[in-house]
Amino acid sequence: MLTFSAPAWLQEEQKAALKKAQEIGLPGIEDESWRYTQLKNFATLGFEKAPVPKTEPSVPEEVRRFVSGADYVLYFYNGVYVKKDSHSNMHEGALIVPLSRALMSAGRVQELVRSHLRREPSSQLKGLGWDNFAHFNDGAFLHIGEDGSGETKKVAVIHIHEGAQQPIATYPRNTFFFGSGASAEILEVHVCASPAVEMQVNNSSSWVVSEGARIEVGQIFHLGAETYCFSDTQVRLESQAVAKFFTLNWNGRLVRNEQSFVLEGEGAGAEIYGLSLLNSRSHVDCSSCVHHKASATTSRQLVKNVLMDESRAVFSGRLIIDPKAQKSDASQYNANLLLSERCEADSRPQLEISADDVKAAHGATSGQLNEEELFYLQSRGIPCAQAEKILSLGFQRQVIEKITSPMIRHGVNSLIQNGEANHG
Repeated sequence: MLTFSAPAWLQEEQKAALKKAQEIGLPGIEDESWRYTQLKNFATLGFEKAPVPKTEPSVPEEVRRFVSGADYVLYFYNGVYVKKDSHSNMHEGALIVPLSRALMSAGRVQELVRSHLRREPSSQLKGLGWDNFAHFNDGAFLHIGEDGSGETKKVAVIHIHEGAQQPIATYPRNTFFFGSGASAEILEVHVCASPAVEMQVNNSSSWVVSEGARIEVGQIFHLGAETYCFSDTQVRLESQAVAKFFTLNWNGRLVRNEQSFVLEGEGAGAEIYGLSLLNSRSHVDCSSCVHHKASATTSRQLVKNVLMDESRAVFSGRLIIDPKAQKSDASQYNANLLLSERCEADSRPQLEISADDVKAAHGATSGQLNEEELFYLQSRGIPCAQAEKILSLGFQRQVIEKITSPMIRHGVNSLIQNGEANHG
């Protein structure tokens, strides 16, 4: 099975990106934002880029269950588009296609791709961010133009990652653009088909939300016990644009989820919700930056973590309000539920406010289950393990109930509410 032949301009830019990645190198102990997440073991594994499959793979039935109610579905296997199981769209005004197809197009379409691809990765990821651009095979490309119809487009992008005997790496790259007045619901899923095999998922997702557009996004990372994952999500919001993001992290050997939200236009709004469910030796580091650049912008951020066994959760959040962002309203909270004496949670919410007419708040809490509530449930005949699960689900519900899209809620619930969930 062959992948696309990259145009000459892209080959040259990928070579330059590879050179930058090698020059910058990996984050180290000298990087303040990585003080709780070290890459010593990762650096010794020697990941090779996942080989192209000889024949087009089939999408497993358990992966298909993530999707319900989508108008368009794009499946990828180790960075290669699975055409036979996907449903794309190439109509004028709404391009919902694999990036490879858009790159092989001519004229205006390729110019659109070229303009969207040219954004630098998060500086926090150092060489890891440039690695994605240097090595990516494919990913989703959505360009939804100006839309006054009010129709909400529902799109699911599913990346299947499967390891091999030797450590391999996949590099999905997704680009989403929403024109003025557009409305969309997007489900982005990363699922590992070989949970016990060492592999790396290096993901990039770029979002531009134009004036008056409204989107709701669900990102799911269902990772294996030996998966290393680095994700770079960058969101830019123009005037009166609204974006609601929900991110679910389900395990992973070491995960760094980097999120950047820039509110560039007056009246832009962002709702950012996150939930991590961790057990065994999972380590998830969620790093975010919400930057208010214009007046009357709003942001709400709530991140919750449920930890078992020897797992560890890290939250680092920066909330920046520029001098021009008067009358902005922002909040940032992180809460951790510790279900083991051996797990650990670290939280670093940060405010940088340069305007004087704003509302801003932040906070962080960590704790165990309420003993009185646990005793009450057990006194009603509920076994201890079941009582713990009930209380844990109650802790999670505050975040999950923020999801209004039935398509996204189905994807999340297909993980949380199935019989395989051990942490409630």
